[in-house]
Amino acid sequence: MPPRTGRRRRQNQDGMQGPTQGPSVGESSTLGVRGGAGNEQFARTTQEIGRTDRAEPSDPEKAYGIERLKKLGATVFEGSTDPADVENWLNMLEKCFDVMNCPEERKVRLATFLLQKEAEGWWKSILARRSDARALDWQTFRGIFEDKYYPSTYCEAKRDEFMGLKQGSLSVAEYERKYTELSWYVDVIIASESDRCRRFERGLRFEIRTPVTAIAKWTNFSQLVETALRVEQSITEEKSAVELSRGTSTLVDLEAVSSGGSRLG
Repeated sequence: MPPRTGRRRRQNQDGMQGPTQGPSVGESSTLGVRGGAGNEQFARTTQEIGRTDRAEPSDPEKAYGIERLKKLGATVFEGSTDPADVENWLNMLEKCFDVMNCPEERKVRLATFLLQKEAEGWWKSILARRSDARALDWQTFRGIFEDKYYPSTYCEAKRDEFMGLKQGSLSVAEYERKYTELSWYVDVIIASESDRCRRFERGLRFEIRTPVTAIAKWTNFSQLVETALRVEQSITEEKSAVELSRGTSTLVDLEAVSSGGSRLG
């Protein structure tokens, strides 16, 4: 399993782009459903709450308290064997922290308040074993949390999936979403923006990759994706025009044959 520092760095740079896998069947599906509802609520309330960020309440408990965190959509975590549930919970928390402008020293206290049942028992065991547990910063806590709930086999499978990823029959937009989702697990491999661009180019279909790579040596991922989308649109329009032309030509030929047959008759 790669050092977690790199993975966290990608999260900070790219803004929490975790996987979009659905919840697993069984106990862990409850958390997945809550996570989906939380995302919807997050989208509805962020604009409203964001307006208040210009003038934060003088009471820190109101500005950075658990009620505000829940209002943004954060949910409890009871423990899960599905890494996707774990990832969704962490990602939602960090989005909430970002909107709240939450101070670093409050993040762990807020997160651990949301732990219940098995997860709460795990945290109590950490408190019993580590004298510095209550003083942990967020990144250290996240690392310990991931060690508990992220099996190394899951991360390895995601890295393998990334290494073999190709656009294939996907649209450019679909390919980019999958690429971004999986790149979270391979920060050591795509340590720079240039590396990220180069590997994305390699996975594009040939008809799109050829004109895209001919335009420039890409070092800006957003611009690369935008260019690939434009090339894809141009190819689609060209194919549609050719098909329309063929259809028109066929219709003219059929009319000519029909007209000739009528004269012979």
